[in-house]
Amino acid sequence: MASWKDIGLLLLVLSIRQLHATPDGAGDDACTDSSMMPGHGVATQTTESPYGIELSQDTYSDGESITVTLKGSQPFAGFLVMALPANDEDGEAVGSFMAANEMDKDYVKTQCVGGATHTLNFSSSDPQRDEIVLTWTAPNIGVGNILFYATFVQQTDTFWVKVPNEKVTQYVEISEIDDKDCSTSSSCFHNCEEGECDDFILKWSNDSSSVITIQLQGSLEDGEGYVALGISPGQTMDNVTIIACAKDGDMLKVENLYAETYGEPVANTESVVDIDDVRISMQDGTMTCQFKYNNTKAIQIQNENTQWKDLSEEFYAFIARGAYSGSIKQHTETPMISAQKFTFLSDEFVVEDISPDDDDDDDSGGGPVGGENAAVTSSRAGYLLTLTWVLLASLFY
Repeated sequence: MASWKDIGLLLLVLSIRQLHATPDGAGDDACTDSSMMPGHGVATQTTESPYGIELSQDTYSDGESITVTLKGSQPFAGFLVMALPANDEDGEAVGSFMAANEMDKDYVKTQCVGGATHTLNFSSSDPQRDEIVLTWTAPNIGVGNILFYATFVQQTDTFWVKVPNEKVTQYVEISEIDDKDCSTSSSCFHNCEEGECDDFILKWSNDSSSVITIQLQGSLEDGEGYVALGISPGQTMDNVTIIACAKDGDMLKVENLYAETYGEPVANTESVVDIDDVRISMQDGTMTCQFKYNNTKAIQIQNENTQWKDLSEEFYAFIARGAYSGSIKQHTETPMISAQKFTFLSDEFVVEDISPDDDDDDDSGGGPVGGENAAVTSSRAGYLLTLTWVLLASLFY
């Protein structure tokens, strides 16, 4: 029979094992426990946490990504982060996390569904980290308003549990774009018929000379994963700024690219400072995205980098769609480009589609659907300038 000494020794060993059981992050089932309490065998700190959560934005839409930064005034050795329904902090974690950059890839363990925790590399890093940057991606079906929480471990017996972000992250539903306010509050480029915009529609408006709100929508066929807007000073594939709305597996995102000439475009090196307030959704094969283009910043960047365009100048607009596999691939159909330039800052012009009569045998206009012609109409001057679709041999290759 074991002596009291033996039992005491066993309890001590078990206690030590519990205190140091998870240096490599929480277990796979950690994100099923919304209490976010680490199994360290001691109580949480009750003082104000020296750590907090910073978000890149305070709204989100279906499939959208948010940058989540965990940081503090002191280093920390471990963390667990989750996004929970704003009206139910005991509910199930939603969305998914991943490291935001290659540098942090070895410090983040994401196998627990709905959350992320630290790895041994993070706990043993020298010097210890006082910041970790993550990307949270919303599910493709809306889950309502959410609140981010994090548990921060300074050392085994010193930790702060379920520290909330200061502000609720609001869910914003993205509805499909229509042509109802074209020629009034928005300018449009589309081939809508009787309010139905199944193929594509590009819409833009500006509250000032510095920020332009751009909406892009396209119907994707099987095997297609992006719809893209190209902004070009010419009708050839030279010096083209490309903004692509893409589906990468379960993730929806907007990519900023640049093509100096024919060939696969590259990531825009100044993408972070120019595209803002991104919202994107995918429903029944139709991709819809919205973003703000900061023209003032684009002008500043343009002095040293021509990858961004000053949209107060006139450009041609490209529309293309195709497959996506890690990057945008060659378009599946002949891309389209306006036959005349226009400026995104002018409210004088509306780009519409004029479909020919069904018995019109003239196919000189070309186009994506039965040879439609596009037209630029002026709501102020009352005149019509006909633009034909220009068929390009290639947009991205």
